[in-house]
Amino acid sequence: MLHGLAEAGIRDVVVSPGSRSTPFVIAALEHPQLRCHRVIDERSAGFVALGHARATGRPALLLCTSGTAGLHYLPALVEAATAHHPLVVLTADRPFELQGCGAAQTIDQVGLYGPHVRRSFELGAPDPDPRALRGLVRTAVQAVFESSHPQPGPVHINARVRKPLEPQDVTTPLDAELEALVRSICSDPIVVTTAPKREPEADSIETVAAWCREASRGLVVAGPGPLEQAACREIVAELSTTTGFPVLAEVASQLRVERVRPISSFDTLLAAGAFEGDQRPDLVIQLGAAPTSAAWGHFIDDHRNIRRVVLADWGWPDPHNSADRIIVGNIHGSLTELCRAIHATPPPRPEESKERAQWMGRLQEAEATVREAQRALLRPVDRDDNQVIEGFREEIDHQPESNTLREAHVTRLLVASLPEDALLMVGNSMAIRELDRWVPVVPETLGVLSQRGASGIDGLVSGALGAALATGRPTAILLGDITLLHDLSCLAMPLARSVSTPLVIVVLNNDGGRIFEQLPIAESPRISPHDLDFWTTPHGLDLAAVGDAFGLSCHREQHPSSLESTLRTCWQQPGLSLVEAIVPQHGAAEESTALREALLAADLWADDVAVLAPGSEIIGLRLSRGELLGLVEQPLHA
Repeated sequence: MLHGLAEAGIRDVVVSPGSRSTPFVIAALEHPQLRCHRVIDERSAGFVALGHARATGRPALLLCTSGTAGLHYLPALVEAATAHHPLVVLTADRPFELQGCGAAQTIDQVGLYGPHVRRSFELGAPDPDPRALRGLVRTAVQAVFESSHPQPGPVHINARVRKPLEPQDVTTPLDAELEALVRSICSDPIVVTTAPKREPEADSIETVAAWCREASRGLVVAGPGPLEQAACREIVAELSTTTGFPVLAEVASQLRVERVRPISSFDTLLAAGAFEGDQRPDLVIQLGAAPTSAAWGHFIDDHRNIRRVVLADWGWPDPHNSADRIIVGNIHGSLTELCRAIHATPPPRPEESKERAQWMGRLQEAEATVREAQRALLRPVDRDDNQVIEGFREEIDHQPESNTLREAHVTRLLVASLPEDALLMVGNSMAIRELDRWVPVVPETLGVLSQRGASGIDGLVSGALGAALATGRPTAILLGDITLLHDLSCLAMPLARSVSTPLVIVVLNNDGGRIFEQLPIAESPRISPHDLDFWTTPHGLDLAAVGDAFGLSCHREQHPSSLESTLRTCWQQPGLSLVEAIVPQHGAAEESTALREALLAADLWADDVAVLAPGSEIIGLRLSRGELLGLVEQPLHA
């Protein structure tokens, strides 16, 4: 079995302790092509293997004992299935004669993972028949192949073994005959497998090309994507240039880089009334998964008549149930064929080119406006200052930063500190949204990993550890405090202390799940502030002290300048570091509200000027387009 798995491409085996799995563990340890990693609990092990797959695109093998052990893999398998990452799971099991009779560590493991695996193999009892042994090799090869084709995801192998479980000496002629037979079978070449081609359907491409030719206000939108989507940067930039369609790229799309010229603040712009009236897009091309942005989701739900095309590597990524066309196939290939088809159509008329250029220019100006407003929020201005408008930008640049550490500081300083060719694992809930809000572009060499299949907050640290071990690349994790607490057991595993590359955990500690303060439940008259704790779950813990208990290099930061210095230090040392960034409990919600109100007060879509209305809580400015359009809410900086 282990020979077949290795020959089919498995190189890493994530092992959790147990007795019934002993024969498989020994075979893995003795196989020259396999690297074994020990992880104490199976839930963390599942996410370590998932992180390996997420970073490499190749399956790792999960190996555990019988009973409830394998059940702990389920959260990682669900994420692998929904995010299309390959995994192979080998669960050891008790023989049939121990089923249903009260034997220890014995449960029904047939079909253990239900619909959450691509395929499930039940091996039955060990059988020395040559046909059965060759069937084991074939099953191993088939399991690895089907974890990647036709649709990547987890595959389960359930293997029953009887005692004795430990290695036995060859003492009889039958033993010698069996050993020779196994060696002979393992010397045979395995079957050669060929993956199916995934080319786009030509008629669909031609139809979408015609739609692009007709559209004057098109958009390309990219939600979270795998690391391989970085290969699409050049062709996405070509599509944008050819059509005049701006690219709305989330930070986890692998497309938020300078050469794509992304509109990265589209979530904020949507909250400020973007894309309404005569600025409504007439065509949307979605690349891969639906965006994380809730504002984008609401916009699509409210404008179901907008023509929308989804290009998907796998699955059916249309949670709005309103796409006009879904083209499933290799996204890079689909984009290449789409650009070819567009180039083959007649060029746009001069007035059409002008309209498209104005559309692109307006969105780029709005993007610049958001960035200036963000700078104003981070660098407060005295309400009584009578400075002239022309000097406002320079005044902002020379004001000292607020001493209060905020999510904006953490996200920007972290990305700025990352070494060449780093990986950044970003957690769910507020972490990915704050990174999206405050980081307009990322370096070309940065790979952004996310967990947006089932979008859970479990196993993030374990997943990042698996990615770091698989690639050897310096790796950072940006996550919230509740997310870290969900995966604390990961810090106890020897594997966490054996990683040789820098692995930096940056945790945003605002004492709870503060995303719920931005959801409708927080405004419900039936929910008191005390009741809201059942959603926000404040904990009051010193997380750096928790990390100290696991023997980690830990830092607790509350100021931007010291955080910057600490991050530099962490990247200079190998192994795991934990940086606890103390941010205001309600800071993210307050800054989001302030930014939205500032932009709502400005008519971003006016032809010439934007008027920012004065009020008791905000200051107002009247500026020409292209100049600063920012409002500052002073209480944020009290």
